[in-house]
Amino acid sequence: MARPHPLPNGKMAKAFCGPTTMMGFVVLAIGLVLAACGNTSGGPSPATKGEASVAVASGSTPPPTPEPNASSEPSGVESNLPAACFPPPHEAPDLEAALPTMLAGRPVAIESYHGALMVTCVRGGTTADVAEFADALVAEGLSLDDVSVAVLGRADVQNDPPYFILAYQLTGHPGNEWPPTTGIDNPDVAGFREANIEGKQVLVGETAGVDQTEHAHGRPYVWNSPTVHYLVVTDDESWAIEALRALH
Repeated sequence: MARPHPLPNGKMAKAFCGPTTMMGFVVLAIGLVLAACGNTSGGPSPATKGEASVAVASGSTPPPTPEPNASSEPSGVESNLPAACFPPPHEAPDLEAALPTMLAGRPVAIESYHGALMVTCVRGGTTADVAEFADALVAEGLSLDDVSVAVLGRADVQNDPPYFILAYQLTGHPGNEWPPTTGIDNPDVAGFREANIEGKQVLVGETAGVDQTEHAHGRPYVWNSPTVHYLVVTDDESWAIEALRALH
């Protein structure tokens, strides 16, 4: 997900920095380090493409992805991930607090990761992978503790629709420093357009930008708060409106 990409056309593009900025480096660093981290558990993890990270086990290991993406979903299945990954952690409570606890009258499941757990839990990385990621961040004046991600997904995988909110945060940096296609499965075909939703300037993408599976369905909506980069994925416009209204 952290590969270079063109910025969307129009004035909204000016609000996002490209991969040559510090934030672009962070996204690329996550990709370079985590691309080497295979999910050897055979079970789900929050960045597992096209499957639930906390709710539905998969029979095969998907291609590695650099960070939780539009196919991510909270889960808690048994796996070979470290014990610290279960039950699903809440390593970034302040970031979780920015997310709604109910959407469309249904409760949601939320979990969050930061620091080393972004490597070990999200992609099943090793201590060596953590050290490599830490070194890459230090080179840019950052540390593991500066990077966090929260994942909001369905609480009931049998009855709730597969919609998501992903929240990314880098301490001391505004949400609009994250590239707009962070977390997008297929950034080259995201086809963002600008929209004003609930008084917020939002980028709305095409469904082709998201891998459509039984565990992830819809189009991407991207919005930035002063501190957080948000990605909302749904095919229900009213759900997106309610989610965006709740974010801050």
